[in-house]
Parts: sequence; structure tokens; C-alpha cells
Amino acid sequence: MKKQFVMALLAAFSLSMTDLFYFIVEPKLLYPFGFLLWLLHFYFQSPFYWNTGVLVLFCLFIVTFFFQSYLGLGDVLLLLIWGPWLSLYELFLLLAFASCLALVFYCLY
Repeated sequence: MKKQFVMALLAAFSLSMTDLFYFIVEPKLLYPFGFLLWLLHFYFQSPFYWNTGVLVLFCLFIVTFFFQSYLGLGDVLLLLIWGPWLSLYELFLLLAFASCLALVFYCLY
């Protein structure tokens, strides 16, 4: 379990640093890290939350359809990669934490 956490944390850290420095995550980084994350979760038999995956897919479809200029395709893909492995509570914590960090980045930048 510890190895899975370290690998997931390493993948998330690499993607976030790439996004921070270049303001874009290249597909050649996003897809392999996402595939690696899914393989690790299946290998370690982590719980897969179908309800969260469907909810994320539905919400992202609505948001992307109505607010295309506010949410990029990379954000949608990242949430689709991470979404099914998080419970609703964890997903809401992730969104709240990401929103707070975005406000800090906006104020400092």
C-alpha cells in the first residue's frame, strides 16, 4: 500500500510541476502517468467508485458544454483519470484544496 501511495504521489507531483512551469501538461506525460496510475490501482486492488466516475463524467460534460473557455481539456482528462479512484468525499476535498491553491497562486502571481 505504501508503494502505491508513493507512485501515485510521484505521478501527481510530476504532473503538477509540469503544469506549474509550462502551464500545459503534454499528452506524452499525462497518458503514461494516467495509465501507470490505473495499473497500480488495479494491481493493488484499490476500490473503484463507479458512482464518482459517472458523476465526474456528467459534471464535466455539462461544464465543458456550457463553459468551454473556463475549463481546459487537460483539466477534464485529469479529473477523468483520478475521479473513479476517489470517493465523493475525497473528490470534494481535492476540489476544495485545488481551488484554495489556485487562489493562492492567483494572489501571488
